Amino acid sequence: MLVGHSYGGDLTRLYASRFPHGVVGLVLVEAANEDQWWKIPEARTAWDEYLHECRKKPKDGPATCAEAAALLDRGPAELEPIRSLGSLPLIVVSAGKSFWAKGETWAAWQAMQASDSALSSCSDQVIATKSQHEVEKDEPLVIVTQVERMLKAVRDFPSA
Repeated sequence: MLVGHSYGGDLTRLYASRFPHGVVGLVLVEAANEDQWWKIPEARTAWDEYLHECRKKPKDGPATCAEAAALLDRGPAELEPIRSLGSLPLIVVSAGKSFWAKGETWAAWQAMQASDSALSSCSDQVIATKSQHEVEKDEPLVIVTQVERMLKAVRDFPSA
């Protein structure tokens, strides 16, 4: 079972698609979406600002910044063909409070979270009503509850 937050959600989806026999379930927590860079200009601006600040750190900046910059190069392109995870058990935990400045950006983000839950025919979306993007800080028990729920579901699932 894999659990991924933000860009970690992209990584867990990619892993699950490449190694489907090694994954029994996914919990995506406020997962990034391969379309966010193109559909949400505010996301791209925030990311560019992060990269600019990242490059100001000479000690650990170069490797960190190179890895972060690669997210926009390879990350979305590798995820583009992953439009279905079949019947892999999936729980999508989404923020209930906006962390975007514009209402239309929040609406676009919510739509992307909903589209993530449509990746599997065996999925559920849970809204962390008191949380913004950092659900693990705002409402950690929501994540714990969903991980426990997934563990129970995969234990009870009849094996092939």
